[in-house]
Amino acid sequence: MVQMANLELPRRKPPSTRKSGWLSLRRITSGSSWIPEIDGLRFIAIALVVLFHLSAQVAVKSSVPLSTQPWYTGLFTFLGRGDIGVRIFFVISGFILGRPFACHYLLCHPKPSLRSYYLRRLTRLEPPYLINIAVCAISIVLYGHVPIRVVFPHFAASAFYLHGFFFRNTAVINPVAWTLEMEVQFYLLVPLLTLVFLLRNRWLRRSLLGALCVVLPTALEFFVFGKVSGTSHFWATIGWWLQYFLAGMLLSDIYVTDMTSWHASWLWDVVSGAAWCVLLFTEHHQLYPLEPLLIALAFVGAFRGVLLHRMLTIEWLAIVGGMCYSIYLWHFFVIALVFKLSRRILVTHDLLANFLIQSALILPCILAFSVLYFVFIERPCMDPAWPQKLRAAASDNSRRPEAA
Repeated sequence: MVQMANLELPRRKPPSTRKSGWLSLRRITSGSSWIPEIDGLRFIAIALVVLFHLSAQVAVKSSVPLSTQPWYTGLFTFLGRGDIGVRIFFVISGFILGRPFACHYLLCHPKPSLRSYYLRRLTRLEPPYLINIAVCAISIVLYGHVPIRVVFPHFAASAFYLHGFFFRNTAVINPVAWTLEMEVQFYLLVPLLTLVFLLRNRWLRRSLLGALCVVLPTALEFFVFGKVSGTSHFWATIGWWLQYFLAGMLLSDIYVTDMTSWHASWLWDVVSGAAWCVLLFTEHHQLYPLEPLLIALAFVGAFRGVLLHRMLTIEWLAIVGGMCYSIYLWHFFVIALVFKLSRRILVTHDLLANFLIQSALILPCILAFSVLYFVFIERPCMDPAWPQKLRAAASDNSRRPEAA
């Protein structure tokens, strides 16, 4: 893909570029610019998802019913809303993938090459994903004692991001992989969806995107939840989640055209902070039609706030957020694996103590495993030229004369 425009926002002080151990772990971008705020937002999203699954595991496996300890109900209700991290990821994808097309249509920058765009998605995401589901499938066969003939159809469907379509259920091989199927469907539609940027009137263009973000979930709530039966298949399509990606595209529109002229302000901390509070402390069904736009509004504080910007551009936090793909792929597997041993420590009759003990044991394992996977598998695949380099290295080795 042609390099994306270097649209760094004017800041009080740019993120540190001094050489440090963290920089060797930073994600490799396809363009010349790195947006640390986005990786900071990725950190929030992946933290919410990991804590959501970990707290659910503890609550289910613990011998202490939550109903007997109502003083922890608020905490576990909050942790139970961590699935919003998935929808935050969808908005981030809409922003990241919409940005180069917005630069082209709105700022007359070079047109992204569709061939390079799709090849980049393939070489960047496929190897880490296929390795993950292969290991998960082998583990199910060897340790779950499930016959290969039962596992293989699920593996094949997941490999082509079609498990939800064929089986009408979350992925059996890696249950969290259903979200990647939505991402892939969006990748395929991005060149078509971004034609909205051809509308020259910015208010018309943004009003259309904003209206779709509200109308789509409203229509789903009315027709799918209320009227139409037999719709269990529909959730496995982009149509169920499109409003979140569109919210990200709306944000990319504002980012490339207007946000550079906005001054950093504590007001944005207040507005975005309020949006975060509503998102994290309100039931999903109560926010459903407005949730995509609220997430986009919450993002603005990362760019134009003072405190939120400083927090989300902390170097180590942004670096860990940049590893979110590796963490996302493996956290569910690691939780299940480590919990087979750590569950023996579930001896206390205090649910919070159980959660804290399991977090202290499992979270470092997730991070350590994910960092290794990121360094040795995912990060090398971020180099767009890695297939050519691999072929060249293989060719050099084949031509090298054998040692005497």
